[in-house]
Amino acid sequence: MTSQNTDPTRNVRVFRVYIKATAQAIWDAITDPEQNASYGYHAAIFMDLEPGGAYRAQANEDMLRFGMPETIIDGEVVEADPPRRLVHTYRFLFNEGTAAEGFSTLTWLIEPESDKLCRAPGRGLGDLQRRVTPCSSSARAPRRTRPAHRSSGRRICRGSANSRAPGVP
Repeated sequence: MTSQNTDPTRNVRVFRVYIKATAQAIWDAITDPEQNASYGYHAAIFMDLEPGGAYRAQANEDMLRFGMPETIIDGEVVEADPPRRLVHTYRFLFNEGTAAEGFSTLTWLIEPESDKLCRAPGRGLGDLQRRVTPCSSSARAPRRTRPAHRSSGRRICRGSANSRAPGVP
């Protein structure tokens, strides 16, 4: 990765995973609250998919019982080009300290490699990959990162259970 970062206090991280699913299935997994509530914090994320639209994650029942606020993450949609690109800001509202850290920007790029395989650079995609990839436990993402796992992804993706990402033996 090449990066021209002029602000030494700002970290830029790019994660690239291959997901055995169509671009639309990945887009839906990111943007549909019924699906995205099963990832990460298990809190439904609602977004108004137009520039300036609201981005917010609602606390689940366990979080509310623990004393978390109703909205645990907020932000703004900067750009939405379904099903290929989503850019939004976000900040955590778990407590005053996390809220004071300010906003970060997340860019999701969904790049089809074939009819049933997409490259999806983004941040925090590990859990999403495990849920939408019905590959066998021996399948590996490029650069031999951890194996893909069997999961509930079978409901949104069809295809051979032995398919592998490009360039992976």
